[in-house]
Amino acid sequence: MGSCIGRQTEVQINAIVPSKSFSQNNALLDKWNEQQVKLLSKKFNEFKTTEGLDFEGFEKLFKDCNYIPKSVIKNCFNQFALPGFSVMNFRNFCVLVAKIFLSNKKDKAELIFKIFSCGDDTKWTNEEKNMFNVSYKEYLKLIGRNAHTHFAGNAYIADFIEWAEKNIDFMYILKPFEMIQSPENEKNLIYNHINELKPREGLIICLVSNHWWDAWKNYVIYDRPTKLTNSFTKSISIGDRPVSIDNSHLLAVDSDIKLRLNLKEDKDFVVVDEKTWNLLLEWYSGGPKITRKYIYKSKKLILELYPPILTIIPVLNNGYPSNSNSKTIVFSLTNKFSEILEKAAKSLGKPIENSRIWVKSKGTWVIPNPIETLNQVKFTEEEVLFETSVNDKVKTYWPRDLVKDKLISFPSSTITASSSNSEDSKKPDLKKISYTRASKSPGIVGLINLGNTCYFNCIIQALVHTPLLQEFFASNSISSFLNKNISPEQSLSLEISNLSKEIWTGISQKVNPLKLFKCFTSKFPMFEDKEQHDCHEFLSMILEALHDELRREGSEEIKTTVILEDPEKNQLEISENGSSIQVEKNIDKKMGNYLVNISDNQWHMLQGTQGSIVSDICAGQTKTTLTCNICGCRRILFEIFTNLSLPIPIIISIPLYITIVPLFGSISKIGLMVSKHSKIKDIIENISNFSRIDIEKLSLIEGNISYSLTYLDLHLNVSLDHLGINKKTDLYAFETRKTIESCEELGRKARKHDSNLEVGAQVDIQHGEKWVTGKILEVKKNIITEYLVEYDYQTYTEWKTSSQIDLFRSKTSSSLCQPQQIILIHIINNGTRKIIGFPIILSIGNWYTFEDLHNLATSNAMRMCSKDAKNGQTCFRLLILDPIFLKCGICRIYSGCSGCPLFKSKTEVRNLTQSMKNVCVAVEWIESFFVEDVKCDSSVAQVKEKEKEINKPIDLNMCLDEFTKEENVDMQCEKCKGKNMKMKMEIWRVPDILILSLKRFTYSNRGAEKINNFVNYPFLGFEISQYVKSIENTSKVILNTSTSMNSYDLYAVVLHNGNMSGGHYTTLLKMQANWMLYDDDSTLKLNDSPENSTLVVSSYLLFYRRRRFSSSNVINLTYNSI
Repeated sequence: MGSCIGRQTEVQINAIVPSKSFSQNNALLDKWNEQQVKLLSKKFNEFKTTEGLDFEGFEKLFKDCNYIPKSVIKNCFNQFALPGFSVMNFRNFCVLVAKIFLSNKKDKAELIFKIFSCGDDTKWTNEEKNMFNVSYKEYLKLIGRNAHTHFAGNAYIADFIEWAEKNIDFMYILKPFEMIQSPENEKNLIYNHINELKPREGLIICLVSNHWWDAWKNYVIYDRPTKLTNSFTKSISIGDRPVSIDNSHLLAVDSDIKLRLNLKEDKDFVVVDEKTWNLLLEWYSGGPKITRKYIYKSKKLILELYPPILTIIPVLNNGYPSNSNSKTIVFSLTNKFSEILEKAAKSLGKPIENSRIWVKSKGTWVIPNPIETLNQVKFTEEEVLFETSVNDKVKTYWPRDLVKDKLISFPSSTITASSSNSEDSKKPDLKKISYTRASKSPGIVGLINLGNTCYFNCIIQALVHTPLLQEFFASNSISSFLNKNISPEQSLSLEISNLSKEIWTGISQKVNPLKLFKCFTSKFPMFEDKEQHDCHEFLSMILEALHDELRREGSEEIKTTVILEDPEKNQLEISENGSSIQVEKNIDKKMGNYLVNISDNQWHMLQGTQGSIVSDICAGQTKTTLTCNICGCRRILFEIFTNLSLPIPIIISIPLYITIVPLFGSISKIGLMVSKHSKIKDIIENISNFSRIDIEKLSLIEGNISYSLTYLDLHLNVSLDHLGINKKTDLYAFETRKTIESCEELGRKARKHDSNLEVGAQVDIQHGEKWVTGKILEVKKNIITEYLVEYDYQTYTEWKTSSQIDLFRSKTSSSLCQPQQIILIHIINNGTRKIIGFPIILSIGNWYTFEDLHNLATSNAMRMCSKDAKNGQTCFRLLILDPIFLKCGICRIYSGCSGCPLFKSKTEVRNLTQSMKNVCVAVEWIESFFVEDVKCDSSVAQVKEKEKEINKPIDLNMCLDEFTKEENVDMQCEKCKGKNMKMKMEIWRVPDILILSLKRFTYSNRGAEKINNFVNYPFLGFEISQYVKSIENTSKVILNTSTSMNSYDLYAVVLHNGNMSGGHYTTLLKMQANWMLYDDDSTLKLNDSPENSTLVVSSYLLFYRRRRFSSSNVINLTYNSI
């Protein structure tokens, strides 16, 4: 798992806040949406002083509360003012308004009780009780309601809450405090607009997702109009306020303009007029805005749900279209072509004068009649050409006239995109990215490398560009957040803040991070050596250090709570920090509640006195379950993370396709699916089992296009991955003659053997002063027996006497004889020589002659000769070539010789390799006669099927699947002491800033290894909800009315180029609409998105930002108010 952050921490300027209270307030703040926070900020800023909102401003802000005694207003102010200060900050102001409007009835009643209580918050005095009744009576009179209702019970808070929930309509009693529209007001305004909506021709309406609309109706109780009576005996139960409007699921995949097919009104969407849409947008923000129009079709008024969507393509001055500058626009069937021309000109920024459009009708590009509508012209393309006349000072012309009727074609759809979450998507063709040097500007500033500190620079760049943290480090109030035990002179937070300000002023092209580096290494001396370090390790350490510095003050500690479930005894043991504190029996129905309570308690502490700015933004929660496979005992643990390390689900099996070339018989190809850690000897053994060729005779060879061959059987105990062998490697298994004995099978002996001096026998012959080898051709037995001999390596015969010949190898030596492997390649020559087919290894003893070699080469070449060749027909010729340059292997390269023929002489073959290096025998074919006759075994098809599975591209979801997958672990059970357990990790909560690490570095008994597999990950709209198991938690911070709560966009990527022994880190950062590459002190602007590019193959750390930040974080950080 990713690193867990420190076990201490919590909130406010020198204030001790109970963790549960703080987290509950955060839960309320998170119910505000972005628009509401902006509205509250506007009202707050209108009345605040430089220090904050004082009591005078508070009174002005709530001027309609004059029926309430000033002492009560003052008490309400004091409830939310900063301790020790006479002002209220923005966060507490938002909490107050949220308690008034977003809390439940019980909490609202409790708030009313406390603001009327000047002392004990649990019991009113008679004076306080009377003060409430008088104020309540005055307000009821003010709004013309029955003023006889009053609180007559005991003055304890519990009694008041019980009475209030039955008798008070909180919406009305708290109306003077209203800063935003109440649910009732929202409902009434929208209700009136909906009733006024009357469909008519030409009326433009807006679509609203029914999913969101239902949530809103539940919030305002839309289907149950409130009937208030003078008795006020009924109270309104307000549902959860929905988050931002989300119409995204109405759109087709990969489109921001087209709707999904088969949408139905009232099932998938509702229609509202533009006034209603603007109100909803003002209150909730969101989108996208989807407009449609009512039209008459076949004399029937309908909603044009799927209008024409046309791509307007400008025509260049040469008459051809410029697809890269096209615009896609929604039109209506009732639009005239004159209107299309007008909209097209506006969208392209072109003058409508001297412009015209073209559409394709019946296969021909035509200029439509301006007064005709789209419904009247049957055009066959979704593209429209927009053309403007050109005046070149000589004449005015239309560019399309230059190309006349030449074919112009487009892809079937000009709106293209790819879903990175698609399970069956193929690995994309990775594009190359070009760069330009970035101009000096705020945020685009490099960091000087202090000596192997790229690991440091890449993380610092990511952190100072992290949303929310960026605003925090840019503020001037960092010191007020520091833990009191931290000296400002030794604060990492202050040093990062100083460096961040240098970066964001953009005065320099590069800055020196030496002060920050020294501050960090003073706390972590292991980094002082300026050696290469892992940036992920550095990230975890600096987040931990920042968390400790910025933790909020308090005495509480985060408890490591473990649940131990014993299914045999049906009991649950809960322990904190190793000590058992509780044992529960009959836990079958209690387990779920315990899990929620324990996870919530830990989370409340993290948000309260054990939290920090770092944990607020970057911390999430995981749940680990260990189950004993022997006794079934379960151990459950919740932990906090600031980044998640995701395993890359690589498959160690690789497909190999091996061509087997025996000495005789058919050539075949087999498929093997083996581990990449398999050794060469294992592969050769598999080949031997299939081909039934003795292992001793097999040579496994790796070859490339130039037939630079590597004899792998010289590396029997080396693994495939170590040799770099993969599925693309050309592998050949040759049956070869590796011994003198096997080479002698070709007919020419090399060693001493039983023989006589008869015709045909090999013998030693005296030739001058030397003894050489030869063969007896004839014997004359006279007084003196004479022998006609033929020399092995001479071209003539000679008569010898008995004293001049002897038994074979009696006088000569075989010490220089050895097997020889000579490469034979196939080429064609159509003006330029080109290698075809695959090589063959010619096994021959070096004591054989060129004539023997020629015969052997010819017989092997004939294995590839077409059956159509006639006897005696010349199909090829044999040459001696350099296999790299395909020039003559005997003459010098610059001699001009294209290749000498392979000799048929009596010269020993050993001369070929002794005097001429890097030569081969080449079969130059008459092309039509070459046939690569290779029979594929059934194993080839089987392995190709398996290859489809392992070739599926790895995407981020697969890494998350691997992270959450149950696996067996070697851990001891606390009950039975057995070591047979399974572990499952689950993500329980996710933060606003989600940092993911791809585990590219692995360690095993084979040593360290870097995983270089490409991992496809989404840049926009990364949806993680399916992996978050506590998405509906008790505090209801996360609402299910919008996917944006768990939808993330990428803003930074740390890249690692290199291997385990060394490499270099760089950072990709998104600056507004552009991606920038930060390489130490160099900053480069990418000319295209890096998605699916060669650049991101080396991605190591991914930094995602939630599309909708928690409102509590936005309030706490953006408005600098904690």
